[in-house]
Amino acid sequence: MCRSRRRRLAAPTAEHAGLVDPILTARVEAAVLVGEAMAHLAQVLEGRLDFVHVPDAASALDHARRLIAPGDAVLVKGSNGVGLSRVVAGLTGGRS
Repeated sequence: MCRSRRRRLAAPTAEHAGLVDPILTARVEAAVLVGEAMAHLAQVLEGRLDFVHVPDAASALDHARRLIAPGDAVLVKGSNGVGLSRVVAGLTGGRS
């Protein structure tokens, strides 16, 4: 595992739209996109996937708790600069 204390400030670019094919290929049923940098991805996914685009980790946790059912597989992927570790902690009760 590698870790950096620097926060990468991602701009909302077409780079994130490159995630569309892997998301659809993996047959993701629902997604929670977090932060401004995901705006372009949200536009490209519109009408192709059930998703919500939220501003921050607190909103992401709230939506994830409503989406997830027992037995679901969950992938949390993104910059910790938006606080996604808090989403994981909230979903796992602090266990990792």
